Amino acid sequence: MLAAIEIDNLSKGYGAQFTLHIPNLIIVEGASVGFIGSNGAGKTTLLKLITDILLPATGEVLIRGKNVKASQDWKFFTSVYIDESYLMDYLTPREYIYFIAKLKGMRDEEIQSRTIEFSDVMSLDLLNEGKLIRDFSKGNIQKIGIASSLILSPQILILDEPFSNLDPSSRQSTIDALVRYGKQGNTILISGHDIDAIQRICSQVITLDKGQMVSEVTDEASAQGRLTNPFPFHHE
Repeated sequence: MLAAIEIDNLSKGYGAQFTLHIPNLIIVEGASVGFIGSNGAGKTTLLKLITDILLPATGEVLIRGKNVKASQDWKFFTSVYIDESYLMDYLTPREYIYFIAKLKGMRDEEIQSRTIEFSDVMSLDLLNEGKLIRDFSKGNIQKIGIASSLILSPQILILDEPFSNLDPSSRQSTIDALVRYGKQGNTILISGHDIDAIQRICSQVITLDKGQMVSEVTDEASAQGRLTNPFPFHHE
């Protein structure tokens, strides 16, 4: 199978100490992969390295064969949502979504169709509310960020802690939308603490501890409900 993402000898450090080191990891096209671990395990750092937000100390990341440090081409088929700081919070939800969608070359009819398709993540009432993104609750801001990433129709979707501020109903609808999106053949990377949600979405679950990969579950049945000890090296 073709590789969506290839990681080779990737590390990040501060001073002489490495805070993250991934010797090798290949994520195939159409895979749904979850990264779990405690605070400080390296989940967000890894996603930021994959998406060229942070520069690595060593190694490289290829997205569909494109080195993320040397090419911008991977951005045309990849959507990323890390947190609210990546949104233009001085715009309304509708202004923001239409702005970024137009940058991707989407037509008005396509944008409208996509917003309806993912109205279970971000309701049309929320989309059409006239206030600025920065004036919404954290939960609604998160809905806007996740939905805007999905509306862009990426073939590779990368989300960091997508359930952290969602109420139970919104969490469930977001899980359903991501499962549906993965079944369409898209590649999904998710990090987080919500092990139940990640197991329900992902067929491959990787545990990080102190910047290292310490366990991996790739069997679909195991990933969906039978990952009994997701933090094997956390023994108090």
